Amino acid sequence: MSSSSATSSSASSVKKEPIVSPEVVKALAMFTAAMVIIPLGSFYLTLHLFFNENRQWAGLVAAIMANVVVISYVIFAFREDGVYNKGLKEHLSGEETKKSQ
Repeated sequence: MSSSSATSSSASSVKKEPIVSPEVVKALAMFTAAMVIIPLGSFYLTLHLFFNENRQWAGLVAAIMANVVVISYVIFAFREDGVYNKGLKEHLSGEETKKSQ
């Protein structure tokens, strides 16, 4: 019993880093909001201002804008992944240097 209590106390003292960084969660929330707001906004804006109540053309613009948001998110995710992996490699190489000293 005493070994399990010692293990649990040492495990609770270890500081855990979040699996997903707050920046990633923030970006996901922003792109989620953009996925709702931009297509709907472009639909109603073009419906009333440009296409004179023609829903087909306004729907086409909304679909294009939804694809623009998705493509933007994919590009952002690839760039973010590269930055994260670079930082992870530097972080891990720093830990290996500390262990060897």
